[in-house]
Amino acid sequence: MFDRNLLQAFLNNFKEEKRIKLLDVYLMSLGQHIDSCKNAAETKNAEKLRGSAHDLKSLSYTLGAQDAGDIARDIEAAVIENRHDYALESTDKLLTAIQQLVRVLQDERASMA
Repeated sequence: MFDRNLLQAFLNNFKEEKRIKLLDVYLMSLGQHIDSCKNAAETKNAEKLRGSAHDLKSLSYTLGAQDAGDIARDIEAAVIENRHDYALESTDKLLTAIQQLVRVLQDERASMA
């Protein structure tokens, strides 16, 4: 579930030129966290996955991507609870949700150009 109203409410706190820069920063940051998450899953590095999931959780909730935030929260908790297999298996689901968020942000960014 994506709450576009939450994204708009967040963005409306800033002037338009700042919104564009902010979206660019978020898109870049999400890209970096996606790469980190993929790498952590491929190398089965649970602690790195926990850190990536934590960052993605925060970004997702801030931007209105409740589903992505919930998945990231579950992965982070699974690593903390030593359920590493579950955390690693859930990575694809998280990446799919984050990629949907990226598309929404790209569309939003394009509408401002």
